[in-house]
Amino acid sequence: MREAKRIPVDNLLGKTIADREKPSISFYVDSKLEKELSDILKDSSFLKKFRRVVAAILGGIYTNDIYGKESFSDETKDIWAIKITVRENNYRIYCKEFFNDHGKNIVMTHLLKKKCQKNDKRIRTILEKIGGYNYEWINNE
Repeated sequence: MREAKRIPVDNLLGKTIADREKPSISFYVDSKLEKELSDILKDSSFLKKFRRVVAAILGGIYTNDIYGKESFSDETKDIWAIKITVRENNYRIYCKEFFNDHGKNIVMTHLLKKKCQKNDKRIRTILEKIGGYNYEWINNE
């Protein structure tokens, strides 16, 4: 079992959100991705685009160009990708979605600098592996 650490929405967006406006979507980061994600978010261009995508997800106004389903089998039916392009580099933060009584949990599981348009065999293997992940939820707000 892997650990998923909750990231407060205020931290993701870089601004405070009133409690009444808090969405029913919670973001988590896989503990094995935490350091790598923290490092890439130090890049101001990446951070700006990342925050834009998170805001779109929270508002339910995202398109496949910025947050798209990566499903190609039963194992990958809950896999999505945050898509960010910075200085001609195409990054993907692969996520696994979980639903519960309180809404949706999105766990950011894997960061990849993508070099091709399609999902090649290496990426498909990663996605199938992510599809099998189960988590212990850590709410550290």
